[in-house]
Amino acid sequence: MKEDVAIDLEDLSYYVQDFPRWVKEQRMDESVFSCDSDIRIAHPYPKEDGLWALWADHDCDSYDLLLTIVMD
Repeated sequence: MKEDVAIDLEDLSYYVQDFPRWVKEQRMDESVFSCDSDIRIAHPYPKEDGLWALWADHDCDSYDLLLTIVMD
């Protein structure tokens, strides 16, 4: 069984407040599809092993980007 990773509440508050800045810095990579799209899982705060982020974007008028996320 995997042990839970404890995160200091003050640090967690900082990460939550800083997350919008991280999102704004993300850029969509080139795509071979007809509409550009990019989905990735990132580790935005390397010193915190337990924090991961999901980023997704698309640039297409023909469809909506719909994500289903399942987490343990």
